[in-house]
Amino acid sequence: MPKFTKKEEELVTMYDKWLFVLHNLSRLMNRPAALQERVFTRLFEQAEIARYTPEERLDYEDKLEGLS
Repeated sequence: MPKFTKKEEELVTMYDKWLFVLHNLSRLMNRPAALQERVFTRLFEQAEIARYTPEERLDYEDKLEGLS
């Protein structure tokens, strides 16, 4: 996606926002203000879980099992 060069303040459509996320997700440390829609909340939650170490993932899954 090297041709996508919009900055956060230039995002207008959902299409722009999705391209921005896909292009920058590995570099984003926090969720940008322009991406406050609910779908992006879920995306960033899942991205956080994907970064867990194997030990953290097991702990997370154990906690989930305890909730059900």
